[in-house]
Amino acid sequence: MSQTLTAPPPNVLRIQRELRRARDYLDIGNAAAARAVTESLTKQFPRLGIGWFYRSLAESAAARYDAAIASADRAAQLEPKRAEIQAHLARCHMLRSDAHLALQAARRGAQLPMDEAPLLDRIASVLTQFGDAEAALPLFERANAMASSNPIYLFNQGTAFRALGRRDDALACFERALLAAPGYAMAHWAIADLERWPADANHVDRIEAARPLLAVDSEPLALLDFALAKELNDAGRHGDAAAALERANAVMRKLIGFDSQWEAELFATLEKQAEAMFAGIAPDVAERGPDDSPVPIFLIGMPRSGTTLVERLLGNHPEVRLGGELQDFNVCVKRKLGIETGSFMNQDIAARLGEVDWARVGAAYRERLRERFGPGGFVTDKMAGNSFYVHAIAAALPEARIVHVVRDPLDTCFAVWSDVFGAIYPYAYDQDAIAAHYVRYANWLRRCESALPKRVFPLRYEQLVSVPSLVTKALYRFCGLDWVEGAEDPTANDKPVATASAVLVRERIHARGVGAWQPYAQQVAPMREKLIEAGLMSRD
Repeated sequence: MSQTLTAPPPNVLRIQRELRRARDYLDIGNAAAARAVTESLTKQFPRLGIGWFYRSLAESAAARYDAAIASADRAAQLEPKRAEIQAHLARCHMLRSDAHLALQAARRGAQLPMDEAPLLDRIASVLTQFGDAEAALPLFERANAMASSNPIYLFNQGTAFRALGRRDDALACFERALLAAPGYAMAHWAIADLERWPADANHVDRIEAARPLLAVDSEPLALLDFALAKELNDAGRHGDAAAALERANAVMRKLIGFDSQWEAELFATLEKQAEAMFAGIAPDVAERGPDDSPVPIFLIGMPRSGTTLVERLLGNHPEVRLGGELQDFNVCVKRKLGIETGSFMNQDIAARLGEVDWARVGAAYRERLRERFGPGGFVTDKMAGNSFYVHAIAAALPEARIVHVVRDPLDTCFAVWSDVFGAIYPYAYDQDAIAAHYVRYANWLRRCESALPKRVFPLRYEQLVSVPSLVTKALYRFCGLDWVEGAEDPTANDKPVATASAVLVRERIHARGVGAWQPYAQQVAPMREKLIEAGLMSRD
């Protein structure tokens, strides 16, 4: 008996055609055309969840993130079991720097059926980035079971293990990623950065063998050379390490670029605005805020100055939750100013700080902390860019504790020059630019500490590693924390760490980083001379 195949209803065919059109426009980067198609589609079929999802994709491609989130929320209401929608919603919240909302969307997505490795990886990566690496691990396991030779999924799983301090598991994932892709530079770098590798156990030969696999003057090749320099340094081959660093930084300078004059003008504007603000800031730290929000402890400092270590010490207190690198204060300022930009700080923001109602910014920031971490206690915020906002934080949050971690100037500059940050710190690949940035930064913080002596606690890294108990007790007193026995031991808690130094900061405090520049005295001479000229170090 023959069966008659029924053609799809006309509406289904039209919907399919329009969705294909929208996808084709998105694939070629025509967000405006994709928006037009999806707006028409959702107007005709307002109960079509996939239509709203595609509309959200189009809005996101046009950087209209509020609209994208509204459309994705509508799609999720109509199709509550589609994890792909929650993954996209998490991405939109990430692009708006709303970490808590991104984490919530990822957690919802993690509870939904998923049978695609890319989707599992996307949701697990959001969970890892925003502090829930434990929940991410089962998703990574499923993704890698489906696509066992995908180096990206293996690397991301290793990153989750690293955040949890599971060094051996992290290393195994990174090694599997290299088996799948011997030239995968991120895995080489992750392994190099995982610990100190002695000469009889390093991977120098393997890294050098991978160099021909990568494009000349590419960012992956630069990353590979940073990994090579790290392992050569561990092995005591400082001359070879310096050559690798020179190559890596030369490539990154070409790719990133940096306008030092622009930065000089930015700091000048900040200082001008601050002079008008300092007099109105409460001189003493308030015991608590006006509500039950957590008390924020801001940890500021140059990159690689030791803020992650200090955060671990604070985390030994049962009332302290580790927030990591929160974008929230910066987001609150920009939204009160009506500025939509991916820049953490620019000339427009700096010039308009005098317009801000700081009480409203403080209230908005407290609300974000309360939503993510719950009421009461303390939360650390170690976003390095908050150093631009020292005066603003003091004005907006009378209860905020501001801890400035200060490391030897040349050790700091050398650590920046020998590490890779992508485009986050564009000055990091040129010695003159690094030194100039450090001088401006140091002058700015010196002015803030002078104007707000009771609001900012300068913590010397070298003193911390020399007498950890004494310095940690002073830190706890400033923050209003009762002393906890053993608080000076960073290995005393197992709270996740979402930075590249997640494994290293679980070691006991040591002084290996003090004077790390000295074997490279010849190579760092340009930076040293500028720091001497600025009066930040002596020639002795």
